[in-house]
Amino acid sequence: MYVRVAAPPPAGREEYGPQSAVTLTPASGWIPLTGPRTVSVPASTFVKADVTADAGVVSGAEIRLGWEVNGSGPFEGLYGPANFADHQEFSETRSTFGAISVPAGTSTIQPMIRLSGPTGATATVLHRCFAADPATTG
Repeated sequence: MYVRVAAPPPAGREEYGPQSAVTLTPASGWIPLTGPRTVSVPASTFVKADVTADAGVVSGAEIRLGWEVNGSGPFEGLYGPANFADHQEFSETRSTFGAISVPAGTSTIQPMIRLSGPTGATATVLHRCFAADPATTG
């Protein structure tokens, strides 16, 4: 069992706080959706990484999701869906998860997003949450 908590802003990046609106453009490249999470496991396992956010995307664009694992990546579409949000009439809550394989020991996982679309496209993301739960048995 796990508890969703709002992510604190990464050190020195107050604009990425959980309540701060972030505006994306295709030129933004990959940016953190939230701060990273660290998990410690006694043996290699899968971590269910859940993300949710309110997102608004202009027509013709989509927000792509990738995952950084132990400083490598972001990997788009490797651990789960890559299309996080596309255009809707209004902003909507978007949620998805990735099943991420981690080795024994301590691993760091961070969701990353980018905007795919034509020059001039924008998207706004706010109210972001991220939880990481190692698989359990029993």
